[in-house]
Amino acid sequence: MAHSPSLQEPPTGKIPCELDLHSGSFSQSEKRKANSDATQRSRQGKKQLQAEVDRLKEENSSLRAQLAQYKSERDYFRSHSYLSEKSDTRPPPQSRDDMLENKYG
Repeated sequence: MAHSPSLQEPPTGKIPCELDLHSGSFSQSEKRKANSDATQRSRQGKKQLQAEVDRLKEENSSLRAQLAQYKSERDYFRSHSYLSEKSDTRPPPQSRDDMLENKYG
């Protein structure tokens, strides 16, 4: 039985195979990795930003407390006019530390 010339038998041995590494799942894998890296950087930046916000909130709270103390002292001195009183009286201490120093110091 003769074979037709258009049909050839497959070569024996190795079968040639071309790999396209820039299409399909490899390409999608690279995109996922890039996206994962970007997400990680974004999360890290968000954590740093949140830490800075927390620090600023704490500082703001501290400064507001200090402001309230200074306003209280200002109001106290405004309500007690020491300029018209005798010169031998001393004004009250300005802070709690000064009070303790004057009492025990």
